Amino acid sequence: MKLWMWSRERRECLKIHGKDCVECGEPFKEVHHLKTINWDRIYSVIYEEVLNLETRPLCEKCHDMTKKESNFKKKEVSK
Repeated sequence: MKLWMWSRERRECLKIHGKDCVECGEPFKEVHHLKTINWDRIYSVIYEEVLNLETRPLCEKCHDMTKKESNFKKKEVSK
């Protein structure tokens, strides 16, 4: 997970700031976060929302129907 985010951050940094260090002009090697990242909170959310163990096996057709029903219920609640 960190590596994917790290690669994405580097690409965005290059697009926005170019390839040189903003302090000295040397070629940059690292991306410095101006706001500290709370990795514990991020891992917790990923575990709770994506890697949770509340799962069950379904065929593709039943999985699609279940997702549609779930989305319908969400829409009804938000009205």
